[in-house]
Amino acid sequence: MSRLSPILAALLTIACLPLAQAQGASEFNKEAIRSTGEAAAMAFVCGKLNQAQVDAHKEKTRRLYLADGVSQATFDTLYAEGFKDVQAKAKANHVQAGSPQCQLPVPGAGKPD
Repeated sequence: MSRLSPILAALLTIACLPLAQAQGASEFNKEAIRSTGEAAAMAFVCGKLNQAQVDAHKEKTRRLYLADGVSQATFDTLYAEGFKDVQAKAKANHVQAGSPQCQLPVPGAGKPD
């Protein structure tokens, strides 16, 4: 499991959401919802969010997508798929708060170009 890639994917998705909405990209919305579930799971597994925070964020995000025409059932299914996938991978790889996979890279510590 790469380092917090679901969180980064969700941030990218959120940044691109207005463009996708303007284009009516339902596939984009589906991927964005799934990525949001993945990001929430990684934050939960790594101890960055507790269950109440995950639930509050999920509800806020659900309202945004419902306003955009996504059905509640579709949102709940896709979000749960992403969340459960990351939880299963984290469990299989023994990822928990404090694990190396939960650490954000230090800015500027990457390989030189």
